[in-house]
Amino acid sequence: FVKELWDKVKKMGSAAWSAAKGAFA
Repeated sequence: FVKELWDKVKKMGSAAWSAAKGAFA
């Protein structure tokens, strides 16, 4: 359960980071 949740958080974080880089690039 924890691993699945962590994977989900990492995916969300990666998507948010990519969006932020795109917005400020």
